[in-house]
Amino acid sequence: MQIAYKKEIGNTDQGFTFTKNKGIYLMDSNGNNEKFVIDKGEYPMFSKDGKRVFLQTGGDLFWGY
Repeated sequence: MQIAYKKEIGNTDQGFTFTKNKGIYLMDSNGNNEKFVIDKGEYPMFSKDGKRVFLQTGGDLFWGY
């Protein structure tokens, strides 16, 4: 099983240590095998069959990778 998530840039309140290389990522549910997908987008989610990741890039426009 995998997790799709967005890594954001840091801020002065929470710091910048773990916020390099912002973008959309995939990783195994146990926290291993982090894989960079794309440097933009929000709200990543898997297709029903789990073979594609969809994300929002602005407004109502969605892209699949």
